[in-house]
Amino acid sequence: MDYELFTLFALGCAFFAGLIGSLTGLGGGAILAPLLVLLLKVDIHYAIGSALICSIATSTAASFPLLKKGIANPRIALFFGTATVFGAIAGSLLSALVPTTALFFLFGVVLLASCYPFKKKDFQLVPVTTFTKKWQLVGRYHGSHGNIAYACHNVKLGYSILVGAGLFSGLLGIGSGVFNVMALEKIMGLPFRVALATSTVIIGITTSSSVGYYLHWGYIDTTLVATVVIGVLLGSYVGSKLFFRAKTTALKALFTIVVIAMGIEMIHQGIDRLRHGNQVEYTHTASHSHPFDWLHLNR
Repeated sequence: MDYELFTLFALGCAFFAGLIGSLTGLGGGAILAPLLVLLLKVDIHYAIGSALICSIATSTAASFPLLKKGIANPRIALFFGTATVFGAIAGSLLSALVPTTALFFLFGVVLLASCYPFKKKDFQLVPVTTFTKKWQLVGRYHGSHGNIAYACHNVKLGYSILVGAGLFSGLLGIGSGVFNVMALEKIMGLPFRVALATSTVIIGITTSSSVGYYLHWGYIDTTLVATVVIGVLLGSYVGSKLFFRAKTTALKALFTIVVIAMGIEMIHQGIDRLRHGNQVEYTHTASHSHPFDWLHLNR
């Protein structure tokens, strides 16, 4: 694949990742990294580094209209953002020590786990705790059925899950959106749209704390990042405009199919590498004549 064709495909993948990431609150990184690895044969470490940068871009582009409309809750995002930051720092420290084969397996398992149909508890009659009131982890937004009041329940359990979400963010570059939405909606009882919007804000906080470590290890290629960020920003902008009008049922079904396919393929890639003794590994050098010369190392 020549560089011009690679750039066009990378822009297309990034636009798709930004669009779906902003609409679902899962972050563009959860989609972009597998696409870069599976379709464009980018080394997984570079794909994760690029995905983290693009998750920040997705969050930045999509958060403003969501906060302006009052759907995303900034207080809840900042409170639980501290949990994901703790986990993201730990994940970043471990990322360079984890072999590529293990990352493939972890990526696949996390993607498949995100599709599990968790049942949501009815929180309507659950009283709001003193802790929730003290930290003002409550809010109200205007939905299709009028003004809807909500509050965070099971805060300790939700906080623990989000620490793990941050760990996966730093380790796998998925932006933690998969577990953000699950914890905010299924565990703590926030309305679905509020959970999606607030997750988008949390993703920017989380990935900002771990991207520096990937830069330190040389896993962020500026040319690749510059290419995909443009597509992600365009996709995120379009997605944020569609968010207020789109029906999420069909979108969630489509996203589930895509994630399941990617998860299965990532696990397959891990098995294939395990069979071949994980012979293809990337060693960072400064001798490449072109920023994309490392692409052939993962083919």
